[in-house]
Amino acid sequence: MNIKEKEIELLEDNLKNIRILRNKLDKTSASIFLLSLFIYNTTEMNTSIKLAMIGFEVKSIYAIFILYIVSLAFAINYTISTIREMLLFIRYEKLLIDVYGSTPESLSLMFETDSEFRYRVFTGKWNRINTIYNLSILLPFIIGYFWMSYELVTITSELKFINFASFIVFILTIYFSLIFSRMLYLDWKTGKMRSTEGKVANGG
Repeated sequence: MNIKEKEIELLEDNLKNIRILRNKLDKTSASIFLLSLFIYNTTEMNTSIKLAMIGFEVKSIYAIFILYIVSLAFAINYTISTIREMLLFIRYEKLLIDVYGSTPESLSLMFETDSEFRYRVFTGKWNRINTIYNLSILLPFIIGYFWMSYELVTITSELKFINFASFIVFILTIYFSLIFSRMLYLDWKTGKMRSTEGKVANGG
C-alpha cells in the first residue's frame, strides 16, 4: 500500500466520523436552541427553573442565556465540521482520480447529504419542491438565531452577568455569521467546480 492509498483509507474513516459528529452537533444545536426559544417566549424573566445541564435552579433569563450560548457554540462547531467535511471530500475525490483514474459512480450517493439526495428524488421542474422544503426548514432557524441574538444583545440590565453574556452572544453571532457565509460559499464553489468538470468530461 503506497502513501496515497493509505491516505484514501484515512480519509474514508475521517469522513465517516465527521458525518456522525456533524449529525449529532446539528441535532444538539437545534434542540437546545428550540428550548431556549421556548423558555424565552413562555416564562417570566425572573421565574426560577431547574436547568438539567447544570443541575440546579436559576432565573429564566440566566437559563436562556446559558442555553442560547451553548446552542450557538454547537452551531459553530457544526458549521466548522461541515467545512472540514467538504475539504476532506474534495481531497478524497482527487486522490481516487490520481490512484484509480476515476471515482466510483456511487460515490456521490454514499457521501451526499439528505438535502442533496432529495434533488435526486424530485428532478427537473419538481426540484422546486426540494428548494421550498429546504428553505422552509433552514430559513426559520437562521431567522430565529438572528432574532434571538438581537433580543438578547439589546437587553438592558445592571447585572454584570447579563451584560457579559450579551457581549458573548454578540461575538458568537458575528463569528457564526462569518463562518456560515464561508460554508455557503465553499458549497457553491464546490458545486460549480463539479458542474464544470462534468461538462468537460462529457465534451461540453
